[in-house]
Amino acid sequence: MTDELMLPGKEFLLLEAPVKDKREITIHIAMETAIREIRGYISKDVEPDKISLVTVTVEPQELKAVGIPWSTIAVELIKSG
Repeated sequence: MTDELMLPGKEFLLLEAPVKDKREITIHIAMETAIREIRGYISKDVEPDKISLVTVTVEPQELKAVGIPWSTIAVELIKSG
C-alpha cells in the first residue's frame, strides 16, 4: 500500500461501510467499482442503511462532498445486475 494517490480528474467516490467492529473506507474513481463493492457488502449482510457513498469534487482551495442517494445506488445495482 502506498501513502500517495494520484487522481485522474477532479472527482472521486468515497465509500464507507461497517465491517465487523470498524468502519471500512474505500476510494473509487468509477461508480462501477463502488457499486461492485456495495454489492459485496450487501451479500455479506451489511445493512444498506449503514453504507454511504459520497462524491467528492476537488476544487481550488476546497473539497465539495455530496452524498449519493440510495435511489441512485439502487438503479446502478440493478443496471449492473
